[in-house]
Amino acid sequence: MAEESKSLELPFTTRVLGQEGALRLRDQKITQTIRSQKEAYKFFRKRGTYVRVTLDGEYLYDARITEVHRKALKYLDQFDAEICGFDYLEDLNHALKRAGYRFVSLADYQRTYAIEFLPKREEAS
Repeated sequence: MAEESKSLELPFTTRVLGQEGALRLRDQKITQTIRSQKEAYKFFRKRGTYVRVTLDGEYLYDARITEVHRKALKYLDQFDAEICGFDYLEDLNHALKRAGYRFVSLADYQRTYAIEFLPKREEAS
């Protein structure tokens, strides 16, 4: 089981997050990501599983999946923006467009999912 969790990856890119978002991911300050159904399906039954968080292909840390739930983009709010690593909802919307949600209005995307996760903390000695 531990081996399986090490192979499951939650990838991020600087192109989508931007420089500030990438720094926040490195600092373990991001706890949610918005993904398409195609990207999120592998996490549907993985609540409690540890995954490898990567940025531009570089391993950063392990994180535990805490929740995966459907969330239409039109229902994203300021809180979602902040836990996704952005200061403002408008910044999150721009990042979603860079990620590929640009062919129709963001409000028209219905099959998107919020994947919530917590970085694994080192055990105190």
